[in-house]
Order: sequence, then C-alpha cells, then structure tokens
Amino acid sequence: MATSKIPLLVADDDLSFRTGVQEIAHGFGFDPFCISTHSEAAIRIKHELFAFAIIELRLADGFAFDLLGGLRQRNPEASVVIATRYPSMAAAVAAIREGARAFIVKPVKPASVLEALVGEAVPVLVQADPPMSLAKFEWEYIASVLVSCRGNISQAARQLGLHRQSLQRKLSKFPPTH
Repeated sequence: MATSKIPLLVADDDLSFRTGVQEIAHGFGFDPFCISTHSEAAIRIKHELFAFAIIELRLADGFAFDLLGGLRQRNPEASVVIATRYPSMAAAVAAIREGARAFIVKPVKPASVLEALVGEAVPVLVQADPPMSLAKFEWEYIASVLVSCRGNISQAARQLGLHRQSLQRKLSKFPPTH
C-alpha cells in the first residue's frame, strides 16, 4: 500500500535553497511543489489546498504576505514559514501577525526550515543587536514602510520621499549586520 505525501508549497527564487528543500522534504512526509515566482505560487494556491508552505519574503514579482494571505484564506490552519535573505524586525512582526508559523533568516539549512514548519515551537529568528547603527536603523525603517505598503515599492518610495530606482537600489543590498 502506497502512502500519500502531504503537498508542500516552496516559493523561493533561490534555486539552491529550493533544491535543498526538495531533496529532504520527502523524508518529512512531503511532496514539494517548488516554484520560483510569486505569480506561479498565487496560481498554484488557487488550484491546490496546501497545509504547509515555505515562502521567500521578497520574490522578484511580489511579496510573501499576499501569498500568506491566500494560503490562510483557503486553509486557516496552514503552517507557513517565511525564510528570507532580507530580514527586518518589521517584516518578522508582520509575518507572525499575518499568521506565519516562523520567520527565519537565511542562510539556513533546509532541514531547519522544515523542522520549524512541523515542530512544536514557533521560532522567530531575527535579532536586533544594540546599539543599532544608522545604516541598520535606515534599513529597519525602510523595511517597516515596505511592509506597511504590502511590498509595493512604488508606494513605499512615495511615502519615503525617494525615487523608485533609489529605493530599489537600497533594497537590493543585503541588510547591515549592526
């Protein structure tokens, strides 16, 4: 008798991360559906009921909170982990408020993300090390505005009084460590 695997949505633009999750997901009882864009993930969410998902905060064509909302609307009990290379306290707080089980900062082992997805504890793995530098403070402020605009870069740029391209350049850099 064949046992059926649980569908797992993996929406991440990092091929090596997706591949790593895909390689070990079967050992956790999952059948992973790996997708690299927000638009593909949104379509998949409309056609498939997922109880588990791993989503990158910022995909090239969208923001994780829209996908998280769609998943939770279809299945309020869905377990979702946000994993990102671009962490901020504002994004972590918003992710948990929106119903994410965990907010994890990359680089991270795919096994750790899967353990957070199915484990008992609800980890939020973001730390702010005082004192915060001006660059880190700027990053956190920009991230909080971006979160309040639900990932809309044009709207965030207007609120910040920046040109859209200037904001995109700032966002393309990794966040300051302190």
